[in-house]
Amino acid sequence: MPAGDLEHSPFWYVTLPSEEAARSIGQRALLTKMLIEVWGEGSTWEELEAALRAYPEAAMAPWTGPDQSFKVVVDTFGSKLSMDQQLDMIEKLEFLPFKGKVKLRSPDLQFVLLVAAADRSVLESYSLKRRLVPGAPTSMDAEIAFIMCNQAKVRRGQLMLDPYAGTGSILVAAAHYGAKVMGTDIDIKVLREGKPGPGGTDRVCIGSNFTQYGLPQPVGLIRLDTHKHPLRPDLQEVLHAIIGDPPYGVRAGGKKSGAKPELADKRNPITDPSTHIPATQ
Repeated sequence: MPAGDLEHSPFWYVTLPSEEAARSIGQRALLTKMLIEVWGEGSTWEELEAALRAYPEAAMAPWTGPDQSFKVVVDTFGSKLSMDQQLDMIEKLEFLPFKGKVKLRSPDLQFVLLVAAADRSVLESYSLKRRLVPGAPTSMDAEIAFIMCNQAKVRRGQLMLDPYAGTGSILVAAAHYGAKVMGTDIDIKVLREGKPGPGGTDRVCIGSNFTQYGLPQPVGLIRLDTHKHPLRPDLQEVLHAIIGDPPYGVRAGGKKSGAKPELADKRNPITDPSTHIPATQ
């Protein structure tokens, strides 16, 4: 049964007939990190301690004898703990009836204190509502942007491209993980002009969000039509990840370069190619 009744939970409760059965499964199940006999659990430290104190000492006895060395390790999922925090947690387990000697290398027994907590504070700080450049109705939600970057395994030092950058939600998430980011969009107004700042102050743009979070600026923001992109075909293995949210015609319609139908037969010569932005349709 999955923990929390969540089908995709990484933690599952299983009932096995013996320790030997657990060992057999552990030797064959290559994607299983560990099998743990649960003595107690709780959503708070107080709940965990109460559960451990209520666990029958007779059931602990085979594993707490004086002739067995042991160590306690702190393992985490979804968060990180400093060494001081881990030691503090281990010291809080002094009430358990361990009688053997502590042995940090090759102990007879290993007890695991598993701390599973998703660090969602980053999502709150990166909320669209808190940004200098507020998201448009089509802006990617911060949580989904971070999930997409995790799926793409974005990490420090990589080069990542969002071909539909918009207001930069995905770029910000990738930059948070240390990637060098580059964005393109067909709408030059989003990339270049930005919006008036809060209270009528100076205009803010995509780069303002990076400044707000103390992130490096994008290596490039390019006005580009993905239907007619100028990327060279020999640019292989230059980009580590391409992450984007293409317009699919629900909240935003697709655009491409080209004269509007009513102007197709009219000549409109380009007077200055260096500043010309192709029309879209």
